[in-house]
Amino acid sequence: MSWGDYDRRQFERQCRDTGVPYPFGARHVNAKAEFARARALPREPGMAAALRRAGLPAEGTHHRGEDDAWNIAALVVSLLRSGLWTTSPG
Repeated sequence: MSWGDYDRRQFERQCRDTGVPYPFGARHVNAKAEFARARALPREPGMAAALRRAGLPAEGTHHRGEDDAWNIAALVVSLLRSGLWTTSPG
């Protein structure tokens, strides 16, 4: 899962360029698209805008991998708790 497809493509590029096997499975969940769908938004928001819309604080430094992961998780949990997350895990 990532916030958009950019991160997935970046992982794939880095793995290819360094000769490291891609460590993730073939299935990818675009949390940005799921958030926009769940909230009936006309466009997919950036993470900061999504956090504001969800009433959640931005933790850490934006675009720092581990901080972004926590923020994405918080957004997904907020959708799960509200019953708006419908993407199946498998």
